Order: sequence, then C-alpha cells, then structure tokens
Amino acid sequence: MTMTITITMKIIQKMIFVFIALTATVALAGDAGLLKKCKVDVTWNRHGEDAVVTVTVTNKTGKKLVDPSVRVTFYDAEEREVGGDSKTYFKTVPPGAKKKFEARIFSYVPAEAKTAKGVVEGGVLK
Repeated sequence: MTMTITITMKIIQKMIFVFIALTATVALAGDAGLLKKCKVDVTWNRHGEDAVVTVTVTNKTGKKLVDPSVRVTFYDAEEREVGGDSKTYFKTVPPGAKKKFEARIFSYVPAEAKTAKGVVEGGVLK
C-alpha cells in the first residue's frame, strides 16, 4: 500500500512538473511574438578585440518589459554575419518608452565588423 502511494505521488509530481514546463513554454512563445515589436538601435566603439555597445530599446509591446535580453550581431561590409553576443539588462522598460543600455562585449569582434544590429530575444512582459 505504501509503495503504491509513493509511486502515485511521484507520477503526480511529474505531471505537475510537465504542466508547469508546458505553461512556461506557451507563455514564452506568446512573448516571442510581442518581443519582435521592440525596436533596438545599436551604436558601438571598438576597444581592441572587444567592443563597447550601446543599445536603445524602444518598447512597442503595450506591456512593461522587464530584464530585456538583447542580442547584437556584427556584420562585415557585405552584410555577412561575423560575430555577436547577447546581454541581459536587469532594468524595466515601460510600454512606449525608450531606454539606453551600455555594455562591454567581452568576445572577439573581428576587425572586418563594420555594422551591428540588435534584437530583443528575451525578457518578461507584464
């Protein structure tokens, strides 16, 4: 009897875990569509093989954006991708607002990098 209860409890725990994981996945998938509405302007300056990147995030989602994760991709003169990095900024961007963030990209930024583009790839919308 005790063994049956233990097995049943483990099955219920796994079902709850799967439900929570699926709910989080659906929420993230919904947010991904909204995150595409955020505009990212990028400026950068080279410092050796690193770069100091300034991103300005404009939140056009209609919701508060919390802790945005911004991916910056570097391109050469022919618009080929040559590098990139992602940073999470632990700040909040209200609906309709712009916020400027600066970070040092501690990864190799090739000398042929001429332009950079950014996208919000994560964050919480409330």
